Amino acid sequence: MKRSLKNRLHIYQVVWVVFALAMVGAALGFWVLISPDNPLVSFYRSAMVGLDAKVVIGPYPVERDFQILKRHHVMTIVTLLDPRLPYEKILLDREKVLAAQYGMTVHHFPMTSVFGKRFREQVYQDHAEQAADFITKSPGKVYLHCYLGIHRAKEVGRLVQQRNVVTMPYMVRQGERGAKLRILDQAQIDYDHGRYAEAVASLKQLDQLNFSARMLLGWALYHAGDNKEAYEVFSKIVAEYPGHKEAMTGGAYAAIRVNRFPDAETWFHALLKDHPQNGDALYGMGLIRIRQQRHEEARPYLEAVIKENPKNGEARKFLASLPPPPAPVTAPTSKKSPRSSKKSSLKK
Repeated sequence: MKRSLKNRLHIYQVVWVVFALAMVGAALGFWVLISPDNPLVSFYRSAMVGLDAKVVIGPYPVERDFQILKRHHVMTIVTLLDPRLPYEKILLDREKVLAAQYGMTVHHFPMTSVFGKRFREQVYQDHAEQAADFITKSPGKVYLHCYLGIHRAKEVGRLVQQRNVVTMPYMVRQGERGAKLRILDQAQIDYDHGRYAEAVASLKQLDQLNFSARMLLGWALYHAGDNKEAYEVFSKIVAEYPGHKEAMTGGAYAAIRVNRFPDAETWFHALLKDHPQNGDALYGMGLIRIRQQRHEEARPYLEAVIKENPKNGEARKFLASLPPPPAPVTAPTSKKSPRSSKKSSLKK
C-alpha cells in the first residue's frame, strides 16, 4: 500500500515537472514570437536593401528598422499582421507606437497565415487585393510587411507588381548567411553611412548582382562621383525594366553630370507624364536648363519644386542664383503730329 502511494506521488511529481516545463517552454516560445529581433528569429532576418524603390517588402520592423526607413523617407507602413493571433496583436500595438514616434502612419490589412498555411482563404485574398490597391494609390514610399516577410507580404507584393509598381524585397536569409549576403549587407551599411566608395568596392567583389544590388550599385556610384558608370548601370536597368521610376531618376541625374541632356530630359519627361508634380523630375529639368544657360526656362521648374516642397533648400539656392528676369519691354506711346491732327480734322 505504501509502495503504491509512493508510486502515485512519484507519478504526480513527474506530471507536474512535465507540466511546468511545458509552461516554461510555452512562455519562452511566446517570448520568441513577440521579440522578432531575438537571435533565433533574427537568424531569418536581413539588412535592408533596395530602399530607393516605392515599395520595400520585408519582415516586422523593429526599432532599428524604423530608423533606417525614416532616413530613406518611408512614411507609410502597410502591415498584414492579424490581431486575432495573440503575439501578432502585441506586435501590431507596439508597431503603432513606434510608427507614431517616427512620424509614420500604419495601415492595417489583416491576413491570417501560420508558417505559410492560410486561413479564411476568401478574406485572405480580399485583404491582399485591398492592400495592393492602397499601396498602388499611395503617393510616397511604402514599407510592406508581415511577420517574416516571406508569405503574406510576398503575396501582396505580387499583386502590386501586377499593377505596374516595382517592389524591392529584403534579402531574407534562408538558413546560414553566405559570404555573398554578408558582402551585400556590408555594402548597404556602408551606403547608409555615406561610405559610397566602400559600398562600390564591396559590390564589385561579386560576380552577379540581383536587381536590388544593382540599384544599390547605381546610387553608390552616383554619390561616389563615378557618374559615367552610374549612368551605364541605370541605363541597363531601365532597358530591362522599362518605366522603372527610381532607375530613370538615377539615370537622368547621372546623365546630367555627363552632359547627356537629351537622355536626361527623356527620362524626366516620362516621369512627369505619370506624375506632373514629381519633385525630382522638376528639379532635374531645372538643373538641365541651368547647365544650358537657359535661366528663364529653369525658373518655372524650380518654382514648381518649391511650391511642392517649400523646404527644398537646393531649389531655393539655385533659384536665388538665377539672374533677375529681364524687365518687360514697353512699346513707346504714339504721339500724333500736329499735321496729322489737322488732316483728320479737315476730313471731318
